[in-house]
Amino acid sequence: MLRPVPSTAVRTIARRNAQAVAARLGLKFVSRRAVVLGEPDCPYEIRWNAPDFWFGINISDTSFIVRGNHKQRFATEARFLASLNSAYPTMATTMRLESLSRQLGVSVFIATTTHGPTTAAALTSDETRTRIDQLDFTALRLVFLNTVQVFAISNLLTADHCAQQATTLRELLFALFHWSLQA
Repeated sequence: MLRPVPSTAVRTIARRNAQAVAARLGLKFVSRRAVVLGEPDCPYEIRWNAPDFWFGINISDTSFIVRGNHKQRFATEARFLASLNSAYPTMATTMRLESLSRQLGVSVFIATTTHGPTTAAALTSDETRTRIDQLDFTALRLVFLNTVQVFAISNLLTADHCAQQATTLRELLFALFHWSLQA
């Protein structure tokens, strides 16, 4: 399937967005050529790696995508798989955790019932709950996470909003990983 090349105006807006977000975070942005089916076309990327994690923000004219992965993700166990706000499309089965969804104020979906107790413990710990409360689920379309990975797609409202949400998602990933080491 061929995808249309973004217009010059769309790329210009995306470039301005990437430049503004990168400036707020004190980082640099680069062109990104990858196109992933089912995701917004984000022609720019901001890399924000940490010692244990690859982390990046992909920017378009109207959206941004956050990706964070443990650098040795196969050496570290993902203790649960969960999706916030909407079900992650590639999870084979999905069930909504009603009581946890009410407690957090956002829909929580898991892949298997065995992940329920671990997901609840991880997402209600003080460190992670604080970050979840800071997320803007009116703009975030999807947040998929576990103890070694975060993936989110959001509407890009402003550069400040994007930088704040990306920072919170990055801190949430670190908090979940820290929780997994303590639990």
